[in-house]
Amino acid sequence: MENYREIKTSDAIKITDFENKPFEGWYLGTRKADTKEFGEQTIHRFKSLKDGTNKEFWGFEKFNRLMMEVTPLTLCKIIYLGKKLQKDKTKSYHDMQVLNDITNKINEQKESPESDNDDLPF
Repeated sequence: MENYREIKTSDAIKITDFENKPFEGWYLGTRKADTKEFGEQTIHRFKSLKDGTNKEFWGFEKFNRLMMEVTPLTLCKIIYLGKKLQKDKTKSYHDMQVLNDITNKINEQKESPESDNDDLPF
């Protein structure tokens, strides 16, 4: 049994817990996960530039829209900037920055599906 690892629906973490702490890694793609509390949610998958482990982050409106423009298997830097007020100051939103280096690609064959979020922050 010692070679077995538990399979979970997601080990995704909330990037909102790491305000102004940049994460750099290769974007592996996006997947959907069903949750009891919120229904279908978006998860963005990366391979960490720092240590090569796979990381998954829960999406939110702005994060999801920005990641739609990122080329899979290219290097990204994502920075959560905190909650901001909309221009009319009636609602707040999660703000973030996504930087994408399309010239820096990872070899697709080296990818593995498991996630390792044990050594946070990033």
